[in-house]
Amino acid sequence: MQSSNSRKDLTKKKEEIFRKLKQREEYIITYADGVLCVSSELKKHLLKSYNIEEKRINIVPCGIDEAVYFFDEKIREILRKEMGLRNKLVFIYSGSMHPLQMPRAMVKLFEEFYKSDKEVFFLILTFEVEKAEKLLQYELVPQKNCRALTMEHSKVPRYLNAADIGILLREKNIVNRVACPTKFGEYMACGLYTMVTEEIGDISGMVEREKIGEVIKGSLGYSEMKAAANRILAKRVEIQKKENKEKIAQFAQTEYSWRNLMPTFWKTYEYLFKKSGLE
Repeated sequence: MQSSNSRKDLTKKKEEIFRKLKQREEYIITYADGVLCVSSELKKHLLKSYNIEEKRINIVPCGIDEAVYFFDEKIREILRKEMGLRNKLVFIYSGSMHPLQMPRAMVKLFEEFYKSDKEVFFLILTFEVEKAEKLLQYELVPQKNCRALTMEHSKVPRYLNAADIGILLREKNIVNRVACPTKFGEYMACGLYTMVTEEIGDISGMVEREKIGEVIKGSLGYSEMKAAANRILAKRVEIQKKENKEKIAQFAQTEYSWRNLMPTFWKTYEYLFKKSGLE
């Protein structure tokens, strides 16, 4: 057990590391000729925190390769038949089981759906299958309603196509408030309606504005989860329609495909070339 003096020393060290990192960040942002950031929320944060001209900042969200991530109804039908998922509403999570991803909250959220509809299924794609299985067992999720798989990254889009609803939960903090999780674009590109928490970069507002998913508001407590489950189950038929999936996938390609994002990169580099007299 650590002594109070040891804890104080550790806290001081962390504070000193943080102070030095902030100094370096301030120097880099202040003197950089061009800055790329992943969200408008991060841009606002930089403008508020540092002495930088707005014209030096361009927004490029974390993009997706549309040749890899796309919606395909045939792939969806084949895999759902293979896995016995034909009539089920399938939830999916792709990623690690790190606490940052809120895996326990994800499972508890799924439980709220299961209480109202026994034809729901939770598919977890992760390299930490043992952790996922232990968590599912601990929370008493029936085996027939869940599965954890590990696979090559290239095969992930196939399984995303087989699902209906992607899960993306984050705690409310400054890191997530300015973030742009890549999995959001991947989910959407494969036609997934996505459940997200509040204040995830530009994503939460986009989901609500474009009606391409569900924003779970509040503290992710029982009442918020139950309300979200009721709202989504009421839209089950609409969510699973081919037309709705195609609409979401098309929106993802417009907003997150590297093909459409690359011009912003070029805009930044052209500005730097002109500033350096290298055009």
